[in-house]
Amino acid sequence: MNKVEAIKASRHGAICASLSTVINIVLFLIAKNTNATGALINYSDPGTIFFVAPVGMLSAYWMYRNSRVTAVAILYCASVTVLMAPLTTVELVWGLACIYFYGRAAQGAFAFHKLERLENPDYKATDKWAYIIFIPLVIVSTLGLGIIVLEKSGTMLPPRVLAKDEIHPKWISTLISHGHIGTNDSVDYFYSSDPFSVLNGSYIMTQDELLVNHLNEAQELLMFALSLSDITEVEMVTPGDAVNLSVHIVHTEDPDIYFILSLPTDRQGDQKFVDALRKK
Repeated sequence: MNKVEAIKASRHGAICASLSTVINIVLFLIAKNTNATGALINYSDPGTIFFVAPVGMLSAYWMYRNSRVTAVAILYCASVTVLMAPLTTVELVWGLACIYFYGRAAQGAFAFHKLERLENPDYKATDKWAYIIFIPLVIVSTLGLGIIVLEKSGTMLPPRVLAKDEIHPKWISTLISHGHIGTNDSVDYFYSSDPFSVLNGSYIMTQDELLVNHLNEAQELLMFALSLSDITEVEMVTPGDAVNLSVHIVHTEDPDIYFILSLPTDRQGDQKFVDALRKK
């Protein structure tokens, strides 16, 4: 690979990184402003704006500057994503295309610096700060992808309200085997405050019941059920935000019988859960 080809490869990698970033931002805006379902809901995470977007644009800039560290780091992240994350067919094709261009960009970056070292007596090696910045980013990205894989495999529960099409079959099987729901029940919405248990600290809305599970002081699992037809009002006590849970009281005709729900606001899951209760 000569110098012109090396520079061209780096430019193509930068263009690919820029396109990926723009696509993620567009999908985030669509998912955030619509009632996103299925694969699209994965793009409604605020991390797209606060982490993916700036890292993507910085990566594109430094690849344009023939950075070896950046090219290798983004190639690694793209490869791990394709290998570990459950992707749709379109995402897989795009991911493989990105791996190709990032691989070529990495090859071009190394070739460029090799030739530059031979031709330029004032050649300067990569600053240490580049390694200090990008190595932690690679580690964080790997951890994030690991969490996604755990969630998609049913090993770990996402810290948000889940709609029917997001609930892993493994979690439904656990609820059925423990007698919390029947085989003919349909779980419309689900949330658990325990990332490794579908039973402890969970709220389950079926077609006709609201189920609340939690451990008492003796660490015994208690389950409370309320028929949706008995609900008279769902009152918001605290609206919640990105950090704090929203709190709602589910009232019935009997003032002594009520449920208190604490729900995360991520992807407007709390509103979807509450709206579904009110419509029942």
